[in-house]
Amino acid sequence: MAAPPSAMEAIQLPPLETAAEVSGEFGYMHLFTTTQAGMSEAFPALKAHLAPSGMLGVSWPKAKQLGTDLTLPASSPPRHLEPHRTR
Repeated sequence: MAAPPSAMEAIQLPPLETAAEVSGEFGYMHLFTTTQAGMSEAFPALKAHLAPSGMLGVSWPKAKQLGTDLTLPASSPPRHLEPHRTR
C-alpha cells in the first residue's frame, strides 16, 4: 500500500520501491492509514504476506490531524487478528 505522495516527499527517503498490489512474502511491511476502518480493511491482506516472523509497521497522523480516528490504544488490531502464540 503506497503512502500519499506528499508524505513520501516530506520524509525525503532514498529511492524506494512501492506497489499498489502485494505479492510474495515479506519480513517487513509498512502501512500508512488515516482511519481505523482503513487499518482493519488492510491488516488481514497485509498479514497474509508477512513471513512467520515478519513485522507490520503502521503510521497514521497524530493528534487527530487529517481527521484521523486513530490513537495508540485504538490502533491495536482486533484480537482475532493478533499473531497466534505457542507455548
